[in-house]
Amino acid sequence: MIYPGDRVLTESERSNVCYLSFPDSNSGVMGNVQFSFRIRSSACTAAALPPALLHYTTTCPPPDQIDEGYMYGYVYFRQVKDKTLKRGYFQKVLAPEYFDCGAASIEAACHNLDQWPPPVPGEALALPLLGQVLHTRLPCTADKPAFLVAPISPSLNVPTPNQVQVFRVLSGLVCQVQLLWELVLTAEPLVVMAATPTTASNTVHALRSLIAPLKYSGDFRPFFTIHDSEFKEYTTRTTAPPNVMLGVTNPFFAKTLHHWPHVVRPLEEPLNGSPSKSKGGRKQLRCLDHKPGVYTKFRPHLQPDKSLSKVVMRGVQTNRPMEVQSALLRRHLLELTQSFMIPLERYVASLMPLHRNISPYKVRIMSVPHAPAPQHIAL
Repeated sequence: MIYPGDRVLTESERSNVCYLSFPDSNSGVMGNVQFSFRIRSSACTAAALPPALLHYTTTCPPPDQIDEGYMYGYVYFRQVKDKTLKRGYFQKVLAPEYFDCGAASIEAACHNLDQWPPPVPGEALALPLLGQVLHTRLPCTADKPAFLVAPISPSLNVPTPNQVQVFRVLSGLVCQVQLLWELVLTAEPLVVMAATPTTASNTVHALRSLIAPLKYSGDFRPFFTIHDSEFKEYTTRTTAPPNVMLGVTNPFFAKTLHHWPHVVRPLEEPLNGSPSKSKGGRKQLRCLDHKPGVYTKFRPHLQPDKSLSKVVMRGVQTNRPMEVQSALLRRHLLELTQSFMIPLERYVASLMPLHRNISPYKVRIMSVPHAPAPQHIAL
């Protein structure tokens, strides 16, 4: 079912959405799983941005800009044991409200979304949705980094995928965070192999945010399956791997993407809000057959910062709040990005003419018209 009905998807897009809405793994984890995915829009479904969204994407920070060539999906997957069903499990990918009110809840939610005001960077918004009001604020280019600004009320904070708790997601990779920063900055082909789509998609979003406020220049797929229409494009061995970041869960990718130069295996996150205990998580990790870490032959250009590891480990020992740990990590990464950008900005500034040499009254230098080469005609 697609709502509203005037939205047309190609057969390939329908197939991608269906397969990406189910965890592509052998894990027996039960409960509620939330994750996101990203797929490429076909030429017939991709549309130009309306004026309101065009204004937003030209005034928001680069990582939050809209790319009309892609569609984004957000999944709420529920799996509960049910012996009365043939598969042995009750598996649905619709939000909990749907189980109580049926299709009317989707119609009501879409009606609420239609009433939302156009997004404006820097403005605080109150967004009604199914009897609740979501309070959020869209970031703008003039904002200070999020970790330098105290939130008004934690209960009102609605984070975006770019605002994941980076320490919670990358807690098992802190010692290699500078290596990851280099790989993301240079848009190296990178695959995240996890046991659950939640961990895979959160890790991809966390990696993209390592170079903030810069925008990740490569393609990224927070969750990718063997049924994706671009599976052959990304797994072929006849050409070099593309500049893309993939989040996968199927152990089959361990062989299919064996030729990829960089593999990230994150520490698994605990499930939140699950109605039953998770089973099979450890078995799934054994199927991956590797410990958490970054597996690559890449030689980093930066020396590891041991002081960062000491500060973070001290926070673990003293039960420092997760938000503070993430803020310390982001502050370090921001300083790293600034130290990379400042010399480049100075160099570019040196190439620009001085202000005193710029005047609208000066004669504009005209380029010499190009004379086409004479053509020889054979008779």
